[in-house]
Parts: sequence; C-alpha cells; structure tokens
Amino acid sequence: MAEESGDDLATAVAHARQGRALADRHDDRGAVGCYRAALPPAERALAAEGTDDHIRFVVYLHDMLGVLTLGQSWHDEAERHFTAALRLSRERDPGGTDEAKFVNNLGAVARARGDQRGALRRYREALEIAGRIDPPPDAIGSYLSNTGTALLALGRLDDALAFFRRALEIDERVDPAAAATDRSLIASVLIEYGDLEEARGHYAAALAFHEAHDPGSFETARELVNVGYVHRLTGNLDEALRQYLRALDIDQRIAPDGAETAADLNNIARVYRERGDLDRCRGYLSRAVQISRRVAPLSQRTAVRLNNLAELDHQAGRREEARRGFTEALRIDEAVAPLSLETARDLNNLAALALDEHDLDTARDLTRRALEISLRVAPQSHHTASGYGTLAVIANERGAPGVAIRWARAALAIDRRQTPLAASTVADLVNLAVLYTEAGDADRAVRHYAEAVSVVESMRTRAGLPLAREEVFALHQRPYSGLIRALLTRDGPGDAERAFAVAEQGRGRALADLLQQRRLDLRPRGETQRELLAEQRRIEARLHHARQHGRDDDHDLAEQLERVQLRIRREFPAYAQLREPSPVDLTGARALLDDATLLLAYHVDAGFCVAWAVRRTGCAVLPVRATEDRIRGLVEAVLRACATGDEAADGVPGAAELAELLIAPAQLLDGVRQLVVVPAGPLAYLPFELLPYRAGCLGDRIAVSYLPSVTVGADLRERRADRPASWSRRPFAGFGLDEHLPGTREVVEIAAEYGPGARAWTGRELTKALVRRESAGHRVVHFATHGVVDDRDPLDSGLTLAGGAVLRAAEMFDLRLDAQVVVCSACETATGRIRAGEGLVGMSRALFYAGARSLVVSLWPVADRPTRRLMRRLHDHLRAGHAPADALWRAKRQVRQSHPQVYRHPREWAGFILLGDGHPGEAG
Repeated sequence: MAEESGDDLATAVAHARQGRALADRHDDRGAVGCYRAALPPAERALAAEGTDDHIRFVVYLHDMLGVLTLGQSWHDEAERHFTAALRLSRERDPGGTDEAKFVNNLGAVARARGDQRGALRRYREALEIAGRIDPPPDAIGSYLSNTGTALLALGRLDDALAFFRRALEIDERVDPAAAATDRSLIASVLIEYGDLEEARGHYAAALAFHEAHDPGSFETARELVNVGYVHRLTGNLDEALRQYLRALDIDQRIAPDGAETAADLNNIARVYRERGDLDRCRGYLSRAVQISRRVAPLSQRTAVRLNNLAELDHQAGRREEARRGFTEALRIDEAVAPLSLETARDLNNLAALALDEHDLDTARDLTRRALEISLRVAPQSHHTASGYGTLAVIANERGAPGVAIRWARAALAIDRRQTPLAASTVADLVNLAVLYTEAGDADRAVRHYAEAVSVVESMRTRAGLPLAREEVFALHQRPYSGLIRALLTRDGPGDAERAFAVAEQGRGRALADLLQQRRLDLRPRGETQRELLAEQRRIEARLHHARQHGRDDDHDLAEQLERVQLRIRREFPAYAQLREPSPVDLTGARALLDDATLLLAYHVDAGFCVAWAVRRTGCAVLPVRATEDRIRGLVEAVLRACATGDEAADGVPGAAELAELLIAPAQLLDGVRQLVVVPAGPLAYLPFELLPYRAGCLGDRIAVSYLPSVTVGADLRERRADRPASWSRRPFAGFGLDEHLPGTREVVEIAAEYGPGARAWTGRELTKALVRRESAGHRVVHFATHGVVDDRDPLDSGLTLAGGAVLRAAEMFDLRLDAQVVVCSACETATGRIRAGEGLVGMSRALFYAGARSLVVSLWPVADRPTRRLMRRLHDHLRAGHAPADALWRAKRQVRQSHPQVYRHPREWAGFILLGDGHPGEAG
C-alpha cells in the first residue's frame, strides 16, 4: 500500500511540476490540465498516508487550480477548489493563516461573479480570522485592500480609501511590492474624487518601485497602464498612448498571446477611439478579441472586447454585426456575473440597437433590466446614465416631452460628474438641446448646445497629433450645427454674429492648426532629432508602399510611425509652443475685405442651410432653402455636365437652381468685383463662376476665389505682408513631366517670358530632390504633371514625377515654397475626399502648409489646347502684377472672348479655381 501511495505521489508531483512550468510560460489552460491530472493521485496518496505534507500538497493543488480557473472565469470550478482547500486547512490548522487565505479567495470568486456584497462578507471574514492570529500574518494588508476593492465597487469611496490607506501602512513595513499595489488602489479612489494630480503621484510611485525592481515585469506594465489611464482622463492622449505602447512592449515580450497583451491592445484601441480614428481602433480591438478568445473565451475581459468591437459596428451602421457582438458579450457576462455592471452595459447596448430600429418596447424592457442591475450596484455610474438616456428617447418618441427632459437631465447629471469632458456628456447635452428646441425653449437649447461645443473643443485640443484632432472634430459636428441653428432660430441681439463665429469655429480647423504649427521652429537641433525625422520619412515611405501594393503589414508600420511621431512631439520643444488658433469673428472677417469684395460663408446641414453675406460695412444672413441632399444632387448634376460636355437649353443642368439658392437676391452682388466663397459640404466641388447671373454667368463680371475658412484666410493674409526678397530674383519655377501633358510644353516658354531668374525643369530631371530644392523662394510655382487622387488616404494623393515617382501630399508638407501662387494645371488637384468640418483634404492642404498663399487647381480634367491657352494668359496677367484671383478671372474672360466656340461650355474654363488669398483686399 505504501508503495502504491508513493507511486501516486510521484505521479502527482510530476504533473504538478509540469503545470508549474506551463503556468510560468503563461499557458494557463495547459497548466490547469496538468494540475487536474495531479489532483486524483495526490488525493489517493493523502487517503493512504494522511501526513501533514500530503495535506499541504493537496491544498497547494486546489489553490493553484482555484487561481487558474478563476483567471479563466470558470467560477464554479474555482469555488469548488478554494472550498476544498479551505476545508482541509481548517482540519489541519483551524483559525490559521491558510484558513484566512482561502476565505479571502472565495471573496475573489464572489467579486468576479459581480456579487460585491458577498465578496465584502468573505473579505471581512478573512480579516477577522487574520486579526486573531498573533502575530498578524503579512497577508493582512492584502485582505484590507481586497475589502477596499469591494467597498469601491459598491460606491463607498470613503470607506474604500480608509482600507487602502490602512493596507499601505502595513505593507510599507512588510511587503513593498504590495505597498505599490496599495498606492495604485488609493489612486483609483482619488480618480473617482477627481483628484487626478494626487492620483498621478501614487501611480508614479508604484511605477517607480516596479521599474527599479523589475522593469520588464507584468507589474511594471500594469503601472504603465495606470499612468496612461490618468493621462487619458486628463486628455493627454499622446502621453496615454506612449505609456500603453510601453506596456504592450513588455507584455508582448513575456506573453505575446497572453491576457495582458490583449488588455494593452484594448487600451490602445480606446485612445484611437477617443481620437476618432475608428479604423485603427478596430485593428487593435480585433487583435485583442482574437487573443481573448484563445486565452479565456468565457471571461468578462473577452466580453468587454466583444462589446467594444460591436460598438464600432453599431456606429458604422452594421447593425447585424453589432447585434451578434452585443449578444455574445451578454451571453458571457450573464453566465459569469449576471448582476455585474458589465451585464448592465450589454443590455444597454442592445437597447440602443433596438431604439435605432424603433422597437421601443424591446428597448424599454432591456433598459429596465439594465437599470435594475446598475441602480443596485452603482447608481451613479455611466451605465445608469445610459439607461436614463434611452428612457428619455423612448418617452419623447411616445409623446411625453416633459418625461423625456427629466430622464435626459438625470443622465446628464451623472455624466457631468463622472465624465465631464467625454463623448457621453456631449451626447447628453445634444439630446437635451434637441428636447428643449422641440419644446420651444430656445435659451436652454442654446445653452446646452454651447456647452456641448465647449466639450468637443476640449476633446479636440486634448487629442494630440493633428490627424487625431481632425478625426475627433469630424465625429462631433452635431453640436456646432445645432448651436448655429438654435442661435439663428432664436434671432436675439448678437445671435447672427455669434452663429457666424460658431460656424467659423466648426470649419477648416485642421488646416488652421497646420498653418499655426508652420510658425514654429521645428528644425532639428541634434543628431537624435535628425534621426527621428529621417526615421519618420522612412516609415512613411514603407507604409505608402505597403498600402499601394496591398501588403498586410501596414498595421505594424502604422504603429511604428505612431511611436516615432510621439517621440518627435516629446523631443522637439517647439511643440510646447503650439497654441489653438483663434477663429475669426464677424468683425475680423469684415476687416479682411475692401469695399468691392463680398464674402459668402455657407453652412450646410442635413435639414438647415444658411449663408452669411459679409461686406466691409455689414452682414446679412440669407436662408438657403434646400436640404443638403438637394444641394448635393444639384452639384453632382453640374459636375456630370462638365465631365461630359452636356448642356440643356437653359444652360448647365442644375446651375440655374443653384444660382437661385446660393446667390439670390440679385442686389446681393451690386457693386461687387471680387467674391470670396467659404463653401461647406458638397459646395466645395462647385465652381460658382458658371452659375447664371444676369445675362450671362457670374464669372463674366466677378472674380471668385475660395477659402476653407475665414480663419485660414486671415492667416494667409498675414503672409502677404512678408513679401520675400527672393521674389524679384526668382519670379517663376515651372515643372513639366512630358510634352503630351496640358501646359507642359509651355513651362519653358513661360519661364522665358518671366525673364531673368525664372527656371523650368521637364522630363527625366524632374525628381523629388529637384522639386524640394528648386521650388523654394519663387513667387510663382507651376506644376504641369499627372495628378494622383487617393480618396482612401488623401495624403497619398500627389503629383507624378520622372520615372513614375509620386510626390505625395504627405511629402509636400516638407517643401519650402513661400509662393504667392502655386498653379497645378494638368490634374484634378481640387478634388478629393470631403471630411466633415474640414472640406477638401489632400494636396491643397499640404501646399498651403508648404508656403503657398494661393493655389490654382482643377476640379476636372480639361483638354490640352484650352488649358495651354488659359495658362499662358494667366501668367501674362500675373506678370503684369494682378492679384492671383484677378489674374485667373482676366485670363478666363480673355480666352472666352478670343475663342468663344472653344470655351463655349464651362467644362473648358470653369474647372480651374483659385483657393486661398487671391484678392488684393485692403492691403492691395
């Protein structure tokens, strides 16, 4: 018998050792299998021998199995093992340290199930047992902190903080590593109080300890995540992302397919979601879900990631995919912790989906189930606010606006307190503003829209990199359009002026930011800075190549580029000087105009369109009596006619109706010689010159130019005062690819006509290096090359050079043009993707940043001969000293008069437009 028990013990030990090795390699499921295999022979050996060592070994196996299965969210099995370990420990040493330990572990199981009150009972029982032991065990600090975590989950912040501080006092004496954990827990309470600075100090101290003792450990990674979390809460998304990426580096080295790596990927996805970069967010979330499904398919962490991914699908309008994700998350959470806030979150998300489908009964039932949980567990949580928001929508849909307002105010009260500068608060404010608008309470509507705009402005400022700001801005346009409409509807004193300022605040911000950034001194000062910029260019080139060839490593390259850009922002002190450009108000806009100039600034929204007609002496608000869809349809009709040459009996299809909508009444243009258009939405594609006006078209009488925003126009106007001395020595630079392209053959002749100092380069010599070197310092720069338009990534649009090379928009930012006007004659350089709140994105933005004050670009391809003739006349007038917009207007009139048959249809002349500061204005 003894021999058999010895064999059983040896077998059990062998399995246990294998399990320990697998656990050390973070193969938790493999380890569970080994420990399960070890348990039966160990129990047989215990039954046969019954020694203290046998008992301790079986307790050890139950302990390991409890810990590992709890990590897999196999709560029933974990509870069985901890209960067995507790029973054996009580038999062996009643009231001892092991009894306290396993009571505490059973509390962890209850907490994982969402039973916070049950967890609190167990933790307090463990504390009582440990308190009777003399001397108290070192683990008593952990029991104190665990009690605090249960109290924190129940919303008892003061009590939780007191337990965490007691734990810290003990652990600082006996267990410095546990003390670091206590500091992190204290910080978590301070965050709930809103004391982010003190919280940051505790997280930093915990991080310093772990970095000093083991910089490559899981513990260090977790504290990096905590520090990143504080940065995310304070809006420093750059720094949050940097810390999350550092944590990812550690966790990937330890366990590339481990649960902590999945958690890091999820955290990084959160940053990209807050930035509005939903594609990058989806990429990281998908990787996190893949790992979680392998490592712990039925854990709440997996449910969280499934839920996050489903939210992206919901936002993108993929309802069935969203439903599958939310339902799978709910299935996991209800199985694991049916009374947890995670389950409430899943129910709320499914309710929102039902609401989108106008299934009000289902939405109500799901929301009530969610509120039963959240009001019991955490009544002041965002989950409760979400439920209240849904009930507000349901009440309004059912004709109870007063009830809807009460629910919406309750939701806002919670979110203002919990997440005052987050998207959820923006949504609450907009919802209330809409309800107040429908109730006829214009003052409250304005107030809530205005607060929502201020929150979006804060989110945008805190988003970090310029592209991230742009994404955030594009996702949150509704507060701006709502506030404009509310102000103009209220029509009180100063409301029209304020609405103009809001409209200006809501357009062209990315370009305004870039022009502000251009003022900074970002030249590299040392080898580190030079290498960072070189590395950025190398990665950008590789990323562009990967995308062009459909390779699957573009995600890794994009992450590398993000890391380098974060370092650049830290290493270049000039970035700290970057400030938000102040949007120009109505008074500032009027100051930019002379007596003969009219500014038409449009606001185009789904159901509300308006224009401000601004003159030097005053302003009028003109309603545009059409929806955005109607305007888009008319603009598309005009563009189709210009692409094909079609013309109806009364002119270009759609043009007459657009003229009636956009430039009526007739007296609007009396005495106007220059028109500056600030378009919105689909109007960015419309050449106003072809609109019917009096006996002809607008372009017959008035020179037209276009601005993405008045703020950008003011910045470009400031450049005009700095007339470079080089212009007199370098009047013209021309770049032509080959003689078959419109205008290419002319660039050499045009250069000769400009006289000394003018240059032209064509054919094989047209390289990126030459363009970078030779384009600088010229007054007029002319590109006659193929254009490449990439709507997927506008910064990959560009100009074709010798050998098929493309000078991409992303590379144009590095040019040093300092030009009065840049002409792009042989491509659709004014086309590209329109982004909400920004207008056209791509080459035009890059060329403005590079130093162009104005651009002559094309909206559609124009035949060779008409283009060449028009370009020659344009340069004639530029050489004569006319402002760019005036020169383009004169050139168009001249060729239409000299060759009326060739230029009869607007497709031959109206496609070339002037963007930027093209008029002489007051300074002229």
